Amino acid sequence: MAATAALGRRIRAARLRRNWSQAEMAQRAGVTRKTYAALEGGDSGVSLGCLVKTLSILGYPERLATVMDADPIGAGLERGTGRRRAGRIENVADI
Repeated sequence: MAATAALGRRIRAARLRRNWSQAEMAQRAGVTRKTYAALEGGDSGVSLGCLVKTLSILGYPERLATVMDADPIGAGLERGTGRRRAGRIENVADI
């Protein structure tokens, strides 16, 4: 996905500006270097916790909270159709 790849590049650039190695960042984040490298590589399978910890280490703990500050698409849908409760899907196992 292009968005996760772009985010990974930005995180990598921020790390390099601080002259930290991937191993240092991984240790600070409490993950393996391989996991941290996957985050920088844009792997969407990396945990949200790893991303949150990384943003905090880089000095931006509040950045993730601003991702959905506004939802113009959802607001437009709500204005057009009104807000409805999500329906239950029948015959699906409740795990």
